[in-house]
Amino acid sequence: MGPTTMQPKLRDPSFVGALVYFDRVAAHLNFSLAAQELGVTTSAVSHRIKRLEVALGQQLFRRDHSVVVLTEAGYRLRNASKEAFDILGRAIEKTTEQRSLRVSIGPFLSVTWLMPLLSEYEKIHQNVRVELVHHIGKPDFANTDLAIWWTEPSVATRHAVQLFSASMVPVARADFAVDIPVWEQDLPPLHYRTRKPWQDWLACAGGPADFAMQGEVFDDPNIVLEAAAHGRGIALGFAPFANALIKSGRLRAISEFAAPSPLNYFLFSEKDVDKDVAAFRVWLLEQAQKLP
Repeated sequence: MGPTTMQPKLRDPSFVGALVYFDRVAAHLNFSLAAQELGVTTSAVSHRIKRLEVALGQQLFRRDHSVVVLTEAGYRLRNASKEAFDILGRAIEKTTEQRSLRVSIGPFLSVTWLMPLLSEYEKIHQNVRVELVHHIGKPDFANTDLAIWWTEPSVATRHAVQLFSASMVPVARADFAVDIPVWEQDLPPLHYRTRKPWQDWLACAGGPADFAMQGEVFDDPNIVLEAAAHGRGIALGFAPFANALIKSGRLRAISEFAAPSPLNYFLFSEKDVDKDVAAFRVWLLEQAQKLP
């Protein structure tokens, strides 16, 4: 039984393989040299090229007195195959050499700060691919190279450095009145995971502590700010991260009093890291310093 008819389609493995044989013969314009490069016999190359020509319905090579030349159809196919294999070669080289760097980070900070900056870093460091591991709460230190964690300073016991100096100010929907104290408003406070930031802000602002006991508690800071923008309550906006929503007009600060945040973002890493992790760590700290 003869070989199965080759289909001129990229999903046919025999056709794709024949294109490799064709590309090498076209590069050398010599069947014997192509066979040596491919590690097969000259007759195997000739047989594969013949099947390719039958599948395409076109003669790709012509022999003039033992000299191999491309036909017009062969010339067009050679231009396309060279470009395609060059692109594949560069992609394979980039893939095999690229370092994957895993960073644990909360979804809120990822979307509002780090994610938009990564393409700039990866354009400069083309051997590094940064993978963001989105995690709320304590990071998975064992399976990441770096971790950014919204936590209290007392928890920062590993090799850690504070990324930002965050402050908190009450924010509400853009049409909210600001002529009376926050704790006398009709809307309740909104909380992210704990009531402590509101308790701390009220203590600094001279407000009643029981105001912090009102309102809903959410597990996602994005939802807290969105709830405030939709008039569900008053959120504590942590500057500089809430600045974009305030500038967009979706939220407004309803108090001039900003208190230091009891929580902050810390960058955690092992004491000894490789050069790629160390370079990214330095870059993160530089980007953090650029925030107003």
